[in-house]
Amino acid sequence: MIHPPEISGTNDVTPVRSANVLNFRSWRRFYVALTTLIAAGTNRLRREIRPWPMLVCYGVIRLAGWVSLVNVAVAQSPGSSPAIQQPTSSTQGQGTVLVTKEMTGPYRPRHQPRLEQVVAGIIEQTNKFRKAEKLEPLTKNDTLQKTAQEFADYMARTGKYGHEADDRTPSQRAEANHYELCFIGENIAMQYRADGFATGPLTKALFQGWKNSPPHRANQLQPDVTETGVAVAQSTETGAFFAVQLVGRPLSRMIRFSVRNDSGSDLTYQFGEQPFDLPERSTRQHQLCSRAMLILKQGDREVASIPVENGAEFVVRRREEKLVIDREAGRQSVH
Repeated sequence: MIHPPEISGTNDVTPVRSANVLNFRSWRRFYVALTTLIAAGTNRLRREIRPWPMLVCYGVIRLAGWVSLVNVAVAQSPGSSPAIQQPTSSTQGQGTVLVTKEMTGPYRPRHQPRLEQVVAGIIEQTNKFRKAEKLEPLTKNDTLQKTAQEFADYMARTGKYGHEADDRTPSQRAEANHYELCFIGENIAMQYRADGFATGPLTKALFQGWKNSPPHRANQLQPDVTETGVAVAQSTETGAFFAVQLVGRPLSRMIRFSVRNDSGSDLTYQFGEQPFDLPERSTRQHQLCSRAMLILKQGDREVASIPVENGAEFVVRRREEKLVIDREAGRQSVH
């Protein structure tokens, strides 16, 4: 806030006082003129930009348009193993809002994107991003693609924007299309410009918006997802573009392995924060949706660890008074 200058001085120094009074009056005239100009400019800018102040989470107002980004946490299938808690990302800012023409303003496009090319570009850029981070690329899955398209179409048709805009969660929408999931992550975004978007700028705006937002980037770089589906739809009423990016790991890609205790005594091991007791000469079977470390403990002390692998049979043995874990498939030992 700008404050006017104080009127200082004493009765003994009247010239100083008079000068300050003159400055104060001049400042007031300048301040009124300035605020009037700013108000007029702001009203004009609002007519051009039409920002949506309700979307504050991961939202960025852009010249001649606005954008909103929302992400949802990775959801684990209820049927998967409780051995390790699945990674999640921030769910702040979720909720459904209604996008109307009164909010966006007039739509007079000078460009029209090819949405199929936008979708292909987002998938390509996501895989380049994953490759740069030394992660496996995602394959396009028809069921996830259908699920994403249906939800993007719904938001564009109704103007309802949010992860549960249709009163369902991302996992419920995927399962309704018979996608048997280990877990699924969803990013959504909304872009609007009064003069429209060409294909390249819309692709860049959507992908970079997700990439530059930590929770959305976490979904794109989730190390255990293997498949994706991306869709973009445009509202015929407002001209706004609604985008959906799904990343998932199907139930068929569960990591299945076993741990057998041949050490001659009872022992404890864990994945993440979840401990398991394993009596002598017993075997436990596990199914996980994400990779983890098998950690062997004696009391509170970690004595061995090894990354789990699909199809592996881990055997705990004692050698020279030390506990070791043998990976039966590869006959490798760690201690």
